[in-house]
Amino acid sequence: MRSPENGARAMTAMVQQAVLGAAISHRPLVHVAVIGSAGHGKSAVISRLLAETGCRAGDANALRTPSHDVQLIDDPDQNELLRDSLAGLTPADAAVLVVDASERKRDQGLIYGQLLKLLGIRQIVVVISKLDGIAYDAGRFREIETAIVRDLKSFGLTPADVIPVSARHGEGLTRQATTAEWYRPTLLAALDQLSPAHAMRKPFVPPASIQTPSAA
Repeated sequence: MRSPENGARAMTAMVQQAVLGAAISHRPLVHVAVIGSAGHGKSAVISRLLAETGCRAGDANALRTPSHDVQLIDDPDQNELLRDSLAGLTPADAAVLVVDASERKRDQGLIYGQLLKLLGIRQIVVVISKLDGIAYDAGRFREIETAIVRDLKSFGLTPADVIPVSARHGEGLTRQATTAEWYRPTLLAALDQLSPAHAMRKPFVPPASIQTPSAA
């Protein structure tokens, strides 16, 4: 038979678990769309980030930052983001645009700037991936950064951060790219600065003709 003392301890443990569960459930949740062309490293960035933070892709691409929980939305068909908005479903609060550093074409800012403007997403983090593929060339990184920022600004968008990343070596995700010649925040730190932005988002007004980027 359970003693009164043991019963009190069990009740205290139940209360503590309930309070902890309530606290976790009330953490802010930020929905972040991860966008970018096929082969630019979206899946590698997401998988390595989840692994570095102790999460798994099977956990619905969810991770925790010091300030809030983050739901990463990785859909291979990015046209669905537009379809969800047209259907009245809740779009993302923010976006991470992944760009391959070794890609010679420099139109990602133009292509995805149009998509982000249509969605009304104002919080944007740019990840320049595969840093190891360009031998950590700082000049090449700054060239890509300048082009991306310029193109996004043509749509009235200013990225919060532009982060160099090597998913293969885990650099720039939860720790700085130590072999690069500059200091930038990690992707995890950048995600921690985002916030639920539904109140700040401008209403989505579909134009007469929508041109969307090809599926990633």
